[in-house]
Amino acid sequence: MATRGQRRFWLVAYDVSCDRRRTRLFEGLKSWLAPVQRSVFEGLVPDDRVASMRGFIERTIDHDEDSVRVHVLCDGCRGRSVWYGVQRGTASGVGPLVIG
Repeated sequence: MATRGQRRFWLVAYDVSCDRRRTRLFEGLKSWLAPVQRSVFEGLVPDDRVASMRGFIERTIDHDEDSVRVHVLCDGCRGRSVWYGVQRGTASGVGPLVIG
């Protein structure tokens, strides 16, 4: 169970068809996470800010056209993550993740 003030590592990937919504989502997600690829964000988010992030996503996308995947990764999962190719910096100090 999460405790007050705890920060968890989040990974958000999206496919948004409309340029306007995609730009709004990209710019807005930067309030919580760091962009690591064109449609992928990651970083540590305090538990008390997660609801606002999720609400922003819900309000921004078209639920009939767009797709957003939101994952929370435990410390153990993050420790087993690997990246390939060019490493881009992130707010969390962890390189881009490949989950599989």
